[in-house]
Formats: sequence, structure tokens, C-alpha cells
Amino acid sequence: MTWRRRREIREEFSFLGPRGGVAPVRTHIRKTLHLPQSICNGVIYCNKKDGGLGFTKLQELIPRMSLDAGLKFSESKDPVIRALFGSSKTAERLRKLANGVRINYPYTKDDTKKYKEKCRQIELKRWRDLLAQGRAVDSFTNDGIGNSFLRDPKLLKPCRFTTALQLRTNTAGNKTSLNRAIPQRDLTYILGQCLHTKSARIRRHNEIRDYIENTVSSKDKTATLTKEPLIALANGDKLQPDLVIQNQKGVFVVDVTVRHEDGAYLAKAKQEKEEKYQPIMPWIKQQFEAASGETIAIVVGTRGAMPKNTIKALATIGIKQANELKTISLIALRSSIEMYHAFVDYDGPLL
Repeated sequence: MTWRRRREIREEFSFLGPRGGVAPVRTHIRKTLHLPQSICNGVIYCNKKDGGLGFTKLQELIPRMSLDAGLKFSESKDPVIRALFGSSKTAERLRKLANGVRINYPYTKDDTKKYKEKCRQIELKRWRDLLAQGRAVDSFTNDGIGNSFLRDPKLLKPCRFTTALQLRTNTAGNKTSLNRAIPQRDLTYILGQCLHTKSARIRRHNEIRDYIENTVSSKDKTATLTKEPLIALANGDKLQPDLVIQNQKGVFVVDVTVRHEDGAYLAKAKQEKEEKYQPIMPWIKQQFEAASGETIAIVVGTRGAMPKNTIKALATIGIKQANELKTISLIALRSSIEMYHAFVDYDGPLL
């Protein structure tokens, strides 16, 4: 290797510092993605299906790669390499390395995979335990649909990708006030309660409803769809679900709601919708002459979360393809991002 090439390599990895520390790597990632330095490490190291960027810690990557290399030596067809693996010195080094990361020796490929997943779960737990940034971790854990933009960053513009990560961790800046008589304007307020973003929230809701309506009607030509029927109860109250769908399986009362993911808001929204429309189910079944009826609550997170119950509910009415589910999730996420920017930018127009 020439001295020029060595200098190029040093310059390329100069951000690691003189000893190649782990902290400079995290700092470099945050600077590259324009993320605040206060953002938690879980966003960097957790799996993409759990809402992270999927980077691997160097202190975990190096021993795992060394152990995997040892397995490749044992499976090599070259007798010299196999003899090298069988030497007592090599075996002792691998034993110490495995014991250092709490892997029993002798080990297999499955053991190193379990070690990798264990490290990711440790980072996920640390993220979940954070008071502010960890509020919505459970809502995004093991959510391949809601985290689709992490697997395919092209789904969002670069600046919107950064905003999406900040919204996920509650590190997005917002207007604050020292007046204790005024409620704090956090993301729950901005994306779900603010009068300034009310029209945008209505459009977000209607866009999801219209997409479901168009998708069901195009996939099931025999289905009958009634949009926003006004149904009167015996006590004089009136209910107006988003859609009533009748197909060969029965009749379904469909209602869409977009809720914030912090805490148990999504599960609570599903329960509220089911209890709300339960009184009209006998009338619905009689009116549509259906043997069975069901209330389907389409609950989507403001930041794109897709609960398992929502995916199951959409499959009941024929929406089960991954691209269809991703579209619904991205409608909510993109709309929320634009609402956030319109709220923070004093002169910014709404959608």
C-alpha cells in the first residue's frame, strides 16, 4: 500500500478520532442525518423493523465477525486452514472471545445470530425506558409497515426523513411557553388537537377513508359500499360511520381514526370505536339482511404506526397487500410531517 493510499484512508476515516472510538461514529451519523445530538442511541442501533436505523455497534460487530470467521475456518476445504483452526492456540483465542460476549464454547452460527439479536434488544429496552424519547417505542416495535420508510428511505424526501425520525423520538422542536395556564404544545397537541391544524387533520382522515373505499370497490366488484350513512339511535342520538361495507362475508361498519402513538392511545381508540358503534349493529344487520356484522376500527398512528389489530381488520375487507398497508401508513406520516412544519413555521401554509 502506497503512502498516498494510507493518507487517503486516514482522511476518509478521520471522523473516528485517533483511536476509532464509538462515540465519534454516533456523532458523525447524527451530523450526516441532521439529527440533534440529544437523540438516543436506540434510533441508531435498533432494528429497522423496530424503528431504528439498523447500524451495528463496533464493539459488538468485531467479536461477532471474529467468531463467524472461526466457523468459516472450520468449514474450509483447505487442509491448512482447517489445521490452523484445530490448533490449541486458535481454539483458546476463540474460547476467550466467546466467553467475553457470554457465548458458550463450542458455538454455532445460530449462537452468533442470537448474540446479535440480544444486543439489539438491549438497545431497544434502553430506548423504551427513556421518559420522553421512549414513549412510543412499543407502538413501533416489530412494525414492518409503519417503519417501511426506514427500509426504503426514498419513500420520504431527505428533509422529511429527518423530521420523521425526530417525531418518532419526541425530539422535534416546537413552540413552548412559560405561561403555566396554557397547555404545553407537544406533538400530541400539534398533531391531534391544535385548531391551526384541524383542517389538515380532516384531510388526512378523509384521504385514508377514500383510499380504503377505492381499494375495496376496485378489488371486490360484488361489495356494496355506503359512505357516511346517518344512523339514528333509539335515544335520539345519531351516528355516522365512515363506511358501511357489505360483501359475501357479512356487513362491516368501518370507521377511521388517527391517534398519537404515545402510551396506550392506539388500543384505547380501538376500544372506543367498537363500543361506539356496537348499539347500531342489530339495525345494520337487519337493514342489510346480513347474518353477521362487525365493527372495524381502522386505527393508524399519527407517525405512521400500524397496529396488528388494524392490519387484521383491513384484511377482513380485502386490504392485505403490503403496498396497500404502506400507503395508508405513509398517508398518515406524510400528512403529520407537513402539519408539524406548518405549525412550527409561523408563515407556513397548511396542506
